[in-house]
Amino acid sequence: MFFTKRKLGSHRDSKGNQNWHILNNGEITFTYKEAEKKGMSKKQFRDALDDLIAKGFLEVSHQGVGQGDSSTYKLIDNWADYGKKDFKPGPERRKNISTSRGWNIYNNRKNNN
Repeated sequence: MFFTKRKLGSHRDSKGNQNWHILNNGEITFTYKEAEKKGMSKKQFRDALDDLIAKGFLEVSHQGVGQGDSSTYKLIDNWADYGKKDFKPGPERRKNISTSRGWNIYNNRKNNN
């Protein structure tokens, strides 16, 4: 589904070959709300994100911290080395980063008392 969000551009190299690149790479958004509209639960979407990141297809370029601040993603090609000793997975998606917002403030105060 991330591929459908790409905006492609092309240019010709010095040999006249057409080369394609992703114009919005690092700025691709795909929200939990969009995933739910496609029939995925929040858990399924979260697990899919973690799997795509772990296998070198996707990287988080900006971690959103709640409604109105969506995460952005970058398509990467580290997957080509998946399973090889040279494979380097990208950084994991940060989890539970909004500990100072909304219900998390209440729960943190409640648990610390």
